[in-house]
Parts: sequence; C-alpha cells; structure tokens
Amino acid sequence: MESYRASSLFLYILIVCSNICTGQTESVLDSVNYYYQKANDPKSGYDKLEAYSFYSHKKADNLRDGDTLNAISNLRMIVICQTDMAIYYEAKSSAVEALDLIDRMSNGNKEREIYLNANRKGIYNSLGIIYRTLNDHENALKTYNAALLLTNETESKNSLYMNIANVYMDLGKYERAREKYELVYQNRLLSNNQRKIASALDNLGFAQGKLNEPTAVDNMLRALKIRIDENENSKIYTSYKHLSEYYLDRKELTLAKKYADLGYEATVGQNVTYKLDALSVLINLSTDSLAINYIKLNDSIQAANQREENKYAYQRYNVEKEQKRTLEAELKSEKERSNRLLAQYLGATLFIGGIFLFFFFRAKHKKEKIQEIYKVETRISRKIHDEVANDVYHIMSMIQSKTNMTNDIIDNLEVIYEKTRDISKESSAIEVDEDFDELLNDLLLSYKNEHVNIITKNISKINWKLLNSDKKTALYRALQELMTNMKKHSKASLVALTFLQKNSKLTVNYNDNGIGCNLRKNNGLNNAENRIHTINGTITFESEPNRGFKAQITV
Repeated sequence: MESYRASSLFLYILIVCSNICTGQTESVLDSVNYYYQKANDPKSGYDKLEAYSFYSHKKADNLRDGDTLNAISNLRMIVICQTDMAIYYEAKSSAVEALDLIDRMSNGNKEREIYLNANRKGIYNSLGIIYRTLNDHENALKTYNAALLLTNETESKNSLYMNIANVYMDLGKYERAREKYELVYQNRLLSNNQRKIASALDNLGFAQGKLNEPTAVDNMLRALKIRIDENENSKIYTSYKHLSEYYLDRKELTLAKKYADLGYEATVGQNVTYKLDALSVLINLSTDSLAINYIKLNDSIQAANQREENKYAYQRYNVEKEQKRTLEAELKSEKERSNRLLAQYLGATLFIGGIFLFFFFRAKHKKEKIQEIYKVETRISRKIHDEVANDVYHIMSMIQSKTNMTNDIIDNLEVIYEKTRDISKESSAIEVDEDFDELLNDLLLSYKNEHVNIITKNISKINWKLLNSDKKTALYRALQELMTNMKKHSKASLVALTFLQKNSKLTVNYNDNGIGCNLRKNNGLNNAENRIHTINGTITFESEPNRGFKAQITV
C-alpha cells in the first residue's frame, strides 16, 4: 500500500500542475484538493463514493472537451477509489481505459512522453495491486515489471521492488522476496528516511524468518523501534503481526500471543480493516477449532469469488471498446448518407414488427401465453405508433418543405433510431441459461455514460443456478424497466445495485440519487411489478421529490 499512496500523491501533483498550466482558477484547485483528500484519507463511509463520483464527472468532462491528459489523471484517481471500494472489475476496466488513452496520445514528443510514461507506470502499479488482491500473482508480477521498465528514479524502483517482493512472499518464494527486500533496504539506508528504512527492514526480517535466518527477529525488532520512535501508528501493527507470525511458525505460542495482543491494541483509532485483521490473527492463535476452520473456509470462499470476478475483465472491456468504435464508425457513415437513412430506419421498423408478429403466431398455440403476448404486442404497437410513426411523418413534412433538411433530418433520425433500439431491447428474446451474471452485468452497465455512473456489488457472488429460467427472465426484465425508468425520468448521476442471497432467496436493492417523485407507478413500474408477481416474488418502491428513488426486489 506504501507505493500505492506514493503513486496517488504523484498523481495529485500532476493534476494540480496540469490545471495551473491550463489556466484553471484557484477554486478549481481547491476542489481537486478537497476530493483528493476524500479519496486518500476518507473520514466517513461516503467520502470515497463522493470522490469517485467527482473524478468520474471530471473524466467525462475532460473527454467531452478533448482534454485527454487530464482525463488520464482523473482515471488514475478513479482506479484508486474503485479498488478501495472493492469493485475490482470496474477498477481494471478503468485502468485499461487509461492505458488505451495513453497509447493514443503517444506521438514521440519528448515532454509529453515523460508525462505519459509517468502515468503509464502508475497505472501498471495500480493494476499490480489489483491483481495481487485478487490472487492473480502472475499478472501482478507482469505489471510490476512493466512499470519498472518505465522509471529510473531510485525510490520509485524501491516501491516496485517491495511490491514484487510482497508477491513472492504470497507465493512462498522467500529467497527471491528476501533478495528484493535486501536491495531496497540497502538503497534506503542512503536516503536516511527512517520510515522507509523501517518498512524495508521489517519486511526483510519477516522474509528472513521464513528462511530461519538468525538475524530475522533482530531486524523486525529494530524496525518496530523506529516506527515507535517515529509515531508511525498505522505501521506499528504490521510489525507486531510479523513478530506474532514469526513465533507462531516456531510453535512459541506465548510470544506469538503476546505480539498478537500488542498488535490488536495498536489498532485502536486505526482503520477498521486493521482491527479485523488483528482479530483474525488472534483467532488463529486460539484453541477453538471451529473458529479456525471458519476463518480458513471464509478466506477460501472469498478467494474463489474474487477469481471468478476476475475471469473476464479484459475480455469484456475489449468487447465493449470494439463495439463503441464500431458504433462510432457506423454513425459517421450514416450521416454521410443522409438520403438513405429514412429507408433504412423505416425498414428496420418493419423488420422489428415482422419479428414480433412471427413470435406472436408461433406462440399462439401455447394457451397460457396468449394473454401475455397480447399485452406485449399491444404495448409495442402503441410505442411504434406514438413514438416512431409521428416522428417519421414530421420528417417527411420537413423533406417536402426543404427547410433545414440535412441537419434536422439527421438529428431526428437519430432520435428515431434510439427509440426503435430501446423498443427492441425491451422486448427481444434473451438467453438466461448460461453466464447469467455476465448477461445481467452487461445490461446494467449498458446504461452507464458520461452523465450516469452505475455501480454493482456482489453480482458475481450470487449462485444463479438456484434460480430457474422464469425467475431469471422476470428479474432481467424488471431491472431493465427500472434502469429505463431511471434513464427517462430520474436525472440521476449515480445508481447502485446490491445483490444479496440468503439460502434460496435473492434480494436486489436499487438506489439512485435522482430527482425522485411523488410515487405514482407508470407503465414501466407496473410492468416490473407484474413480472415479479408472476414468479411469486415481491417488489417495493420508495421515492420522494429530491430524495432519489429506491426499489427492492425479492425472488
């Protein structure tokens, strides 16, 4: 974490300097500093989320204004926030997005390349931290070594060597870890920075302990004394933890318990994560076999869930990126062929209507589905008539009058395209039998844009096999209705969906920070309610003006 915060500090300097160079006002600099502190030194549970929202909007503004350099810097802060909030898929996607922007900006200019390489090194370091957290040690080492190639600065190399050594410790490669810690320790002796010396010395002693080297405990005790003298409270716990594990490895339980107790005392006033870790150490030293087995099983389950969430990170991002580029190319081509747009979109509308009629007649023989199909077809017909046909008539009138023909036709045809696409998405068939978590995650994140951030939590931890196809379909459609309702009416900038599973029951909590309303269910909310009721589930809504919108689904 030492190198992570150092990288964050370097990022902050880059952002401030960049804003000064572009003529930003003092209030803008104050705002950046305010949210930088929220991101790196949060005082409440909402600080990190507020910082994440701020930097996401800044990045969107940067990209809209063509300010790619500041977009890269803000993306680095987004990665830090997402990692601390344990939304690792989004963190990796943001990191890869930043690397893609860096690659696009590279043009051989020496000063720019220095700036870009500093950012590239920081992103690689962040990715290494994410991969290590997810127990993907191979990729962690690759990204750390890639970062090493981009720096000649001694302390920057020291931090990366420390991170690499930490991965070797995770893998049980203690000799290689000890070599890296020793190198960093010797380098830092020259700097006379006591806190950094203590960090290297403590880790060196810990690695030596794993190798049964006689100087191990002396080095850890020396590091502990430096940290106490320096009042480095957040690091004193780490020293006690290492000493406790050292004596536990040697079956000296009295000393192991002594340092574990001291470690727990050192967490007073510290981050709750340290306290939880200290309790875990104490439990491991207890004689209660049930407690020990619980810790081991819980760690195993968390590791398995993290590996599953990590599985498709890069693949998903690359697919989304390619789809975005394809769409941009298609829109550009379509604008250049404005005389053909009308026929294409009218043809698409007729094609969609033909598909709906095909499914209607094919399913007609299923008696239990007749009423549901009738309602779907009626709703789609009304939408096509009210939302598409009238717009097409308006465009035809514009063509006849030849008033502002080209630009207005293009703009209106784009609106028709979006409406037609939405109608298709709302009623098209979906495959729910395989990879449902990916399908659902892709649906929710498809509503994310420069104005709206979407956060999902625990979606990959749900055992979707416990839900049959009918329940999956109903849940998918109900969430689609909620997200569409948000897009059309709420003016929200942040949407959070949390998935919780207890036994065979699944609960989905939806929250947005939109304008809210005096709750009156429209067609979309009625549709969502009907779908959930058909599978004997429950759905509730809660909203007030200016208080956002909430919904809870249980199936």
